[in-house]
Amino acid sequence: MLDLDARGALLLLVWVLLNLLLNFFNKWALSPMVIELSWGGSLIHESLRGPSNGAGFSFPLFYSMCHMAASFVGASLIFLCQPSTNRVSTQQLRNHGPSLFVLALLFALNICGNNASLVTLGIAVNQLVKSVTPLPSMLFAYALQRRTFSAQLIGAVLFLTASAAAAIPWGSEAADGQGIGLAAASMLAAAAKPALAACLGRDMRRDGLTPLALVWWDSLFASAITGALCLLSTERDTVADYCTSKPALAAFVILTSSVLAFCYNLVVYSLSTAASPVVSVIASNFKQVVLIVLAGILVDRITHPLNWVGIGFFFVATFLYSYLALNQPPPSQLATRRGASTTAAPGGGTQPDGLPQRTIRWSHKGIVASASTASETTPLRRPGEPSQTRPWYAGSGRAAKKGKGAVVKPGGA
Repeated sequence: MLDLDARGALLLLVWVLLNLLLNFFNKWALSPMVIELSWGGSLIHESLRGPSNGAGFSFPLFYSMCHMAASFVGASLIFLCQPSTNRVSTQQLRNHGPSLFVLALLFALNICGNNASLVTLGIAVNQLVKSVTPLPSMLFAYALQRRTFSAQLIGAVLFLTASAAAAIPWGSEAADGQGIGLAAASMLAAAAKPALAACLGRDMRRDGLTPLALVWWDSLFASAITGALCLLSTERDTVADYCTSKPALAAFVILTSSVLAFCYNLVVYSLSTAASPVVSVIASNFKQVVLIVLAGILVDRITHPLNWVGIGFFFVATFLYSYLALNQPPPSQLATRRGASTTAAPGGGTQPDGLPQRTIRWSHKGIVASASTASETTPLRRPGEPSQTRPWYAGSGRAAKKGKGAVVKPGGA
């Protein structure tokens, strides 16, 4: 499973470097520009204060809109270069318009909350807050789908959450309360989306809504949502003032960040066919270690020994959780062990519409989504996983008796 050819190794290296570059660039771009005035004779001198001084482009809504537009262009380019992957149709909008809008709204909340947190929050703290996503993901999966997890995996998640909390330098400038709240809101939106997608998208796969098509719709709706919010907020005037007073810097921030996000998404898509899930998880953990350590030293200025002890435990918990998650049996096998009857999906690795079995991964600014496209009625169900019985929220009325309340389970984060 760990075999990797030269192309895969190169893509993996480029992915790690682009991810690090994007995170540090976003922090620099969104951080306020602090100017210090000093008297020298009869003149006033201006100087930038502090090593973490940013570009002052503190407009997270507009900034997120630009990146979502880049994500939309990236998905469209893949459709153009690989026409066989283009499954987008107006029928999808007619059948699943409200569901697509809700999922895009969660996507927009995820990205905007993350970018808004970087205005005042350190990169390492931002990553630590987002790393506890597995905990609310489990809660959402249980509440919406009655999905259960092993005791070892639950223990690993609790260990991960506790060590991340211990690693945060509470009360420091890098751990701003408002920033932590925004990062937590972003994390909750990211955690809720997979479980909600499985509930809303029961028939999405049948209408050709592959993971890549969902990314296209997500980016399209999210660009419109963030654009409307930007026009309704104070950013409408402040962005215009910034671009007028600093046109060169504004153009550099917008173009550079959008191009980086565009290239990053293309590399992630290419990497999904060149590296196994095990290699991807190991590389992701390695990237997270490097990012948190570098940001903790260079940007967040974490100095307390107890915080670094917490970071050490956090890394151990991250690898432990990844190992257990990779070895977690599919939900169908768990149901079989409990004595539940299961039915294997037919087809032996091909989709009902004839597309080959494949796993598609897409990322937006370091937030990765992956889904299997084999033998499924929703892009988030594992191959061979049967439909789940009615969850707790499915009513017992006439519609439920006809099977309209049935919901399938996602294949995991």
